[in-house]
Amino acid sequence: EKKNELCLEGLSVNQGNNVLISIASQYNYLLEDSYSPYMTVRNLHNNEIEQILKAMIKDIGFEGIFEIEFLVDQDDQLYFLEINFRNSTWSYASTVAGMPLPIIWSRGMLNPLVVEAAYREIKEPFTAMVEFDDYIKRVKRHKVSRMVWIADLKKSKCKYYYGRRDSKPFFMMLYSIIVAKFKKH
Repeated sequence: EKKNELCLEGLSVNQGNNVLISIASQYNYLLEDSYSPYMTVRNLHNNEIEQILKAMIKDIGFEGIFEIEFLVDQDDQLYFLEINFRNSTWSYASTVAGMPLPIIWSRGMLNPLVVEAAYREIKEPFTAMVEFDDYIKRVKRHKVSRMVWIADLKKSKCKYYYGRRDSKPFFMMLYSIIVAKFKKH
């Protein structure tokens, strides 16, 4: 029975010889039909799993950005689910943690030694939130109050739409919502 999921973000260069697994995320609540848009982000501190995954990436010879997902059962056993050989949405949390995967990957393609040197220890786990989706799933469905949600939003270090330096994704999402409402009428 699923207790949670573990999502790992990383990259590989040099035909899988240089691999970085930057972050490990777990959901703060579960949904039956999809992923949770509110998660806690930390590093992977499981050397055995890390070495197995690095060997697997090397066997494949993959070069690029990836996401690896596990199911976590009630006894904290991990069950491999899938590898997505692409830059996933969750990788933005790696950027917030100081490890921007697209930049590290492109530099690593020129100099593979950059990859391992790019690892940063996340001293304090932090939360990441896909704001609009989480609002719908928790506030609109009466799972939490608006006040609780606002407090969670404020303490989230990683927001997928609203950024201090780049507010365009946030305003484009608002624009899309407004346009969709007008098209319905």
